[in-house]
Amino acid sequence: MAETKAVQKPRSFIASLDGYRTLGTLIVVMHHVPFVFFRTPFGYGWWVLQSFFVLSGFLLTMIQLKEKDKGYPLARFMKEYYLKRFYRIFPLYWTFLAVLSIIILAFGVTQIPLVSGLLEEYRDNWFLFWSYTYNYKEIVNFAQDLQPNFNPFLSHLWSLSVEEQFYLVLPLLVFFLNRESLKKVVLGIIILSPLIRLGTYLYFNHVAYLPENSAYFNDNDYMKDSWTAVIILRTTWCQMDCFAFGMALALWDFSWIKSAKKWFWWAFLGFVVLVTANGIVMAYQLETETLLAFSEQNPILRRTLEIFPIWFVKFYTSVSEHLILISNYHFVYIYTLVNFLSFLIVLSCMRNRPFLSFLSNDKMIETGKFTYGAYIFHYPLMMLITIFSIPFIVKLNKISTKGFTLIFGDYMGVLGSQLVAEIATAAIYLPLLWLISKWSYEYFEMIFIRLRYKMK
Repeated sequence: MAETKAVQKPRSFIASLDGYRTLGTLIVVMHHVPFVFFRTPFGYGWWVLQSFFVLSGFLLTMIQLKEKDKGYPLARFMKEYYLKRFYRIFPLYWTFLAVLSIIILAFGVTQIPLVSGLLEEYRDNWFLFWSYTYNYKEIVNFAQDLQPNFNPFLSHLWSLSVEEQFYLVLPLLVFFLNRESLKKVVLGIIILSPLIRLGTYLYFNHVAYLPENSAYFNDNDYMKDSWTAVIILRTTWCQMDCFAFGMALALWDFSWIKSAKKWFWWAFLGFVVLVTANGIVMAYQLETETLLAFSEQNPILRRTLEIFPIWFVKFYTSVSEHLILISNYHFVYIYTLVNFLSFLIVLSCMRNRPFLSFLSNDKMIETGKFTYGAYIFHYPLMMLITIFSIPFIVKLNKISTKGFTLIFGDYMGVLGSQLVAEIATAAIYLPLLWLISKWSYEYFEMIFIRLRYKMK
């Protein structure tokens, strides 16, 4: 009985999905950290962010279908939906932007690495941040002839824009369409999305390679391809099948999938094989000069080139960066596959047989509550820690390099000092991110969560 009561606590529809939020957020965070060793095992983890879109599609469609069954008129149906979404999403996001605005105004232009481009990034895109349209940054900046800005502080916010735009459309679909019509829409989106991505690629790739636009991309094909890849990754119309796969879980029971867990591992194996094969082909095609030129704007890539052989860096870059989606029209089918992987993750949790058993652990489930804050804070916090720990890391590097070099030689001295620096930084970063996210949830987000449940 105690176990039943624990499951019935109002955490979410399915407890293990909160556990998956914890795991998924950790993978996304580690995929983004500016480390060499710690990031490497998560090179294939770029797809995990897509799974949060699938999860949102399922949970929100399930909520909306239940609300529709209550027979509410359109005004009340829309009011309750949007107010609940507002209380859960907007306060933390807008407060984060407001605090960031104050900091930018207070410090202005600075020459500190990683911060120097933040003022320009915010000045050029402030409306996109506040209006949840930051996922169109590349297109808007290009139209305004604003040079690409690679500042990492806020780059992760594009996904929140995609979700918010989906939230605007979903209640209208659910309210005005019956279940059968909604099923047809979902199937149509899943079938047409690869073609939409292909059309998007053909158009923007053509634009990028027009002679008159060469100066915008510094006549660099890598930048042209990267720009197109980011547009495919971030534009909402290219991501709609993520949400459609989630919506399908709320509309069908999929009883013909007997073991979602087994299906997941077979599909995951297929994903690894496809990405690896494509990565090998792309690594072979990637010119060393192009990689070295790009490393001038990417200190982590530059450090990776100092530590690992060039063939490994080419392969790792080819499987871990968004540019892989452009190679060999990979984006046409790989998104469908990773959306199906995410679909199977949610389905296995729905059936109380998650693809990893520890997702049902109480600590994992509890931590899942804090993941919204963790996602918003993870990039800025990492950048700040990196900036302010530089003097300490430099000293630590000198000491550890001497020690490892004396024992193992010059090469191992470089590797050892890098690993020690990453462990020291991670030992500060991960607990601090957890604490800040926990405090944010308990002392700030909960204020608005309680308000949404008091709505009449």
